[in-house]
Amino acid sequence: MDNNLGSVHIAGAGTVAGGNYNEVRCSGSANITGDVRCTLVACSGAVKSLGNIECEGSVKIAGSFSSEGEIKADVFKAAGAVKVEKSLSARVIEVAGAFKVIGDMSAENAEIHGSVSVEGLINADELLVVLDHNSSSDSKVNTIGGSRVSVKKGKKVWRLFRRCYSCLKAGLIEADRVELENTHASTVRTIDAFIGEGCKIGTLEYSGEAKISEKAEIENIVRI
Repeated sequence: MDNNLGSVHIAGAGTVAGGNYNEVRCSGSANITGDVRCTLVACSGAVKSLGNIECEGSVKIAGSFSSEGEIKADVFKAAGAVKVEKSLSARVIEVAGAFKVIGDMSAENAEIHGSVSVEGLINADELLVVLDHNSSSDSKVNTIGGSRVSVKKGKKVWRLFRRCYSCLKAGLIEADRVELENTHASTVRTIDAFIGEGCKIGTLEYSGEAKISEKAEIENIVRI
């Protein structure tokens, strides 16, 4: 990216037109109306992007953010409510809060704290999901693939005056190593499996080591 490119800073309410920038900074209420290429995006408040975002550096979000296009970045960090209508790809993804991706999500390292909904595929070398949101809704992912996948239970939530944990619901989880808690999945396929309490698995396929909690439910176990 050309370092001589201009930057845009919005404080309050404003609009960012599509184009090539050095930095895009928004504080308050802002709309990004077209495709943006830049080295940094930093937004706090309520921001909506109507186009694609391609960022050589970091995308940093605090507050409410929605994107109707794709997002590509080196680092994607968000705290708050984030919705991406298409795909999200970054070397590092770190999010906390309510996180939703309609398309696919890919990263080398991804860490999610809170509730997550990905209708497509999560592809990450290292994925950590910590279910610590304070609502009664469960997290949902269609397919997870990677090298190491960890799902951990966090804070307890209350449902109809009953104390319980939220869970992650998935179709297929496939990785070299899985460490799961409070995960409901149709199929888990792995080399080494560590299935903790609160898990409900349709079929577990593994070829290496398997440790299964007495508080986990697995319908079929297949050593491959």
